[in-house]
Amino acid sequence: MTPSRDVHKSIAVLPFADMSRKKDQDYFCEGLAEELIDALTKIKELRVVARSTAFSLMDKHLDSREIGRELQVDTIVEGSVRKAGTRLRITAQLTDATDGSQIWSERYDRDEEDIFDIQEELALSIVEQLKIELLGEDKEALTRRPTESAEAYNYYLQGRFHWNQRTAADLEAAIGCFEQAIGEDPSYALAYTGLADAYNVLGFYSVLAPHEAFQQAQGTAQRALELDHTLAEAHASLAFTRLYYDWDWTEAEAEFQRAIALNPHYATAHHWYSELLALAGRLSEAATHARQAVEADPDSLIIHVLLGWTHYYSYEYDKAIEQYLKTLKRDPEFVAARIFLGLAYVQKRRYEKAITEYERTISIFGKNSLLTELIGHAHAGAGNEEAARDILNAMKELSKKQYVSAYYLAAICAELHEPSQMYEWLDRALEERDNWLAFLKLDPIWHGHRSDPRFKTLLAQVGLD
Repeated sequence: MTPSRDVHKSIAVLPFADMSRKKDQDYFCEGLAEELIDALTKIKELRVVARSTAFSLMDKHLDSREIGRELQVDTIVEGSVRKAGTRLRITAQLTDATDGSQIWSERYDRDEEDIFDIQEELALSIVEQLKIELLGEDKEALTRRPTESAEAYNYYLQGRFHWNQRTAADLEAAIGCFEQAIGEDPSYALAYTGLADAYNVLGFYSVLAPHEAFQQAQGTAQRALELDHTLAEAHASLAFTRLYYDWDWTEAEAEFQRAIALNPHYATAHHWYSELLALAGRLSEAATHARQAVEADPDSLIIHVLLGWTHYYSYEYDKAIEQYLKTLKRDPEFVAARIFLGLAYVQKRRYEKAITEYERTISIFGKNSLLTELIGHAHAGAGNEEAARDILNAMKELSKKQYVSAYYLAAICAELHEPSQMYEWLDRALEERDNWLAFLKLDPIWHGHRSDPRFKTLLAQVGLD
């Protein structure tokens, strides 16, 4: 073991390398690093680089000094995992990123059921090497175990790994993993939060009907809070359902603020709160929380999409497009950036480019009725009436068998200049609690309809009057 030395209090935790023979432990390696990040973030004296920022360097093959400059940190944690049966060998080292020298290293040869002991020892050793004096509440937060079940924890890590991929198939797989985690430990609050997040995303992209997706998300987020009312993630998950399903803007805002108070570094809480503020027309406040989200997690792709929102809903479409294209340079397969890039292209009347983006998104995300509707909306805007009507009629038929977003059926009708049908579908969207109705106040699709008393009534029913 190498001797310790004084370092500044900023750190990045990189994904651990998978040294297992089958190379099938990516989820465990990423999850181990993510859990360590979450634990260290609770230390007030320590600036910890967010997960997506640290993980963005995975394939760049940089040395420790380059990583330090890139992430503006003085220390780096990295290591490896080798798993054979139930046996684990975990190595970890702390490196001074200013000169590349090793500060500390350790190897843990244990059974997988000892993973929590390893994590606790690892976190405490790092804090000790950084010369941080832990107060009672800091140590309690650092060593708190969300579960005592190694099997439940393993399923949870697999669930978060799938959730982070954000395809429809991965989100469904994530649900199965979180449910298995809960089956192993019914008191595992974080697993309920993971389940809520998976249902929230499936609901947002209209893969599942709002009643199914958001009620499941709401119930599991509330269960997480019953188990641990101090869990910032659970408050944010619940707030998401209050915003997009209940349209209870006051309660949603209170939950987001509670999440931020519990963990000011939780980027997702700032991100989703910024969405609420933008949709409510409070764009200056939305931009503030978008910046705070970026500060907390500067390399998060979804947060960079959020920056595009602040331009899109200010009707600055060129700036929005520029932001989405920047995001796609970093990951050409990032679904959310392509969807909102397509929406911005529609407003610029660049319909063929919008259709290309939506079709590319389908090839990545999987077959999805919402994306098909967006293609229909672009065709209608372009004056391709036959193509738009074909999609409209196909989606009407499909809606008899499965959930289809009535909001975007209404949008197609709006472009086809059929207001009576448009309002019929908007009324259905209201009945089905379509989450896209939260966009009514600022969505440029409805520019020509906002003076209509029927539209004003809809706004009031969604809490946006």
